[in-house]
Amino acid sequence: SLRLGDMLGLGLAYQNVVRTDRPELTPYTVAGGGAFATSELIVAFDVVYDLEKVHRERYAYHAGAEYFLQGALPARAGWRRAPYVDKTGAEKLEDVVSAGIGWVNPGGALDVAYTQSLARPRERSLIVGLHMFL
Repeated sequence: SLRLGDMLGLGLAYQNVVRTDRPELTPYTVAGGGAFATSELIVAFDVVYDLEKVHRERYAYHAGAEYFLQGALPARAGWRRAPYVDKTGAEKLEDVVSAGIGWVNPGGALDVAYTQSLARPRERSLIVGLHMFL
């Protein structure tokens, strides 16, 4: 990663370095992204490139923002565009949006998030996370 002043950052990553017995689920990928951050706001994006072309669509895109209310309540929103395989075996792109809120204190955090596919209305998730800081 590279810090460009107090508020900007860039990063690169090579993913799935170790081979698994299911390489179709863990293709070699390269990712790059950037972020703008202040004490209350973070806005970030990244692009992931599939080096093995496991999927016809080789790119996935992600973007998100987090705003800290009162210094302890993070409100989050996100978007991703990535390939998926439908029931017929055809590869398609889908957009997924997300929103969440949390509560953070020195001892831990609680997060609640919801994700919704725009291409597949029944594809949605509700995620709850509990974190303890030691």
